[in-house]
Amino acid sequence: MRLVARTGGAVAALSLGLAVVPAAPANAAVVHIGCNVEELRDAIDTANGAGGGTIDLAPKCTYTLTDANTVGSQNGFPAITTDITLKGGKRTVIERSSAPGTPEFRLFQVNAPDGELTLNRLTLRNGSTPFGGVALVFGSISVISSQLTGHHATIDGGAINGQPGSTITVTSSELVKNTAGSAGGGISSLGAVTLTHTEVSRNTAGFGGAVAVSGPVTFNHSKVNGNTATGAGGGGGVSLLGTTGTFDSTDVSRNKATGAGADGGGILGSGNSIINLRSSWVSGNSATDVGGGILSQQELNARRSTVQDNTAGIQGGGIWSGGTTRLDGTKLKGNRTTAAGSQGGGLFAGSGTATLIRSEVSRNRADGTGSDGGGIYEQPGSTVTIDRTKVANNHPNHCAPTGSVTGCVN
Repeated sequence: MRLVARTGGAVAALSLGLAVVPAAPANAAVVHIGCNVEELRDAIDTANGAGGGTIDLAPKCTYTLTDANTVGSQNGFPAITTDITLKGGKRTVIERSSAPGTPEFRLFQVNAPDGELTLNRLTLRNGSTPFGGVALVFGSISVISSQLTGHHATIDGGAINGQPGSTITVTSSELVKNTAGSAGGGISSLGAVTLTHTEVSRNTAGFGGAVAVSGPVTFNHSKVNGNTATGAGGGGGVSLLGTTGTFDSTDVSRNKATGAGADGGGILGSGNSIINLRSSWVSGNSATDVGGGILSQQELNARRSTVQDNTAGIQGGGIWSGGTTRLDGTKLKGNRTTAAGSQGGGLFAGSGTATLIRSEVSRNRADGTGSDGGGIYEQPGSTVTIDRTKVANNHPNHCAPTGSVTGCVN
């Protein structure tokens, strides 16, 4: 099964990983283990049979897996079927061996309906699989004070892949330098995702360089920085596929959508997605085609936020709006489009309505021969309304076509 969303003619899809999902028991205790992979595997088996529990791993230990849990398995450890916590300490590492000839496998699989895995104070690295280098999740996973790095998924979810009905929660952690061939260099999910005080940086995927989701996602006080989407699907930082993305006090910066015709350098909201920004920053992102900072096909709500120094080739250096956009107390500054005949350095309204209240549109540029609407470009069929909003110092003009935006004087 594939979920498909379209933007700019490109097709973006999250895939279902296929696996057998057994049922689970309930309830157990705390076990301390030494620095030994087989001991950890046995402890997980025992916890599954006992209904769950906490496994304390050795500090200053690297658990290096050289093979999968069983012959033909894609998992390094027994599948999680109950509520299990793996608790590390100072410099506790779990990794798939990087030695030549090591078979490809992920570290964990979390099964529904009762599988709940908590990873606490761990470094996890080098998983390699079609879906989720750290974990393929049918149940729920919580990552706390941990680093997930160097994982690769040939299809979706470089570090974590969530299946329908799954829950992914990441707190005070880092997802760094993970890759996916298709969706979500850090995370891809068809379920719910919440990231709090977490950094997702320098990940790469075909689309959704950091995160690609078709379930609801919330970023709280987090950073999505320096990620890259290499394919036409776009979404250098975050790709929303017909879902709601909430960004609260979050920084989405320096992400790139580099594929031919790619859109949404920072955030891409395709289909009927809703993007909510509260006290957040979208800055220094770029897209080959449209929506350097944000592309929104359906709905964008930004309050007390800043969209600054983003770049698009053709339209909407800061924001490309194709539905309903409302900016309240929001700054649209220093954005630009670069191609000849480009439009809307700050904001491009392609259809629907865009309303700016107590906001600022300044120092935006539509560069390139014959370009227009340095601040705002209102395409015929769309309506832009400005209320108590400063529009100043844009190039070559503030609003285009001339007279289209009431109250905007070039």
